[in-house]
Amino acid sequence: MHGVAPVISTAAKWTSQAIVTPAESVQWQGLERTLTALRVLDMDVSVDRVSVFNLFIKKFSSLLLLEEYLRSSPYVMDQLKGAKIDEQDLHRAIVALSEKMKAVDSNVGKKMKHRYSRRGR
Repeated sequence: MHGVAPVISTAAKWTSQAIVTPAESVQWQGLERTLTALRVLDMDVSVDRVSVFNLFIKKFSSLLLLEEYLRSSPYVMDQLKGAKIDEQDLHRAIVALSEKMKAVDSNVGKKMKHRYSRRGR
């Protein structure tokens, strides 16, 4: 577990932020045309911009998906290059790192709705 400690301590200092917003009307138009065609064929498709955005945030907040991303991250793998760790130690390090990250609503108390950011703690 010698190579895992530096990764965890390095990750604790790392900070990044991504802002995700719902699709704009222009971005939604192509899908809306397809949904309209499906509704004409009497297919009930209950999809709207807000529900798609909320589902994205839910999936984005998943620890399992975050762990999967970190496991495939070139940055994390570069930090482990040359370290002699087994799969179990790698798993523990990735879980510890992912538990330090969270999705937060960056618009609490602001006018805009549905804007979230992803930050390392």
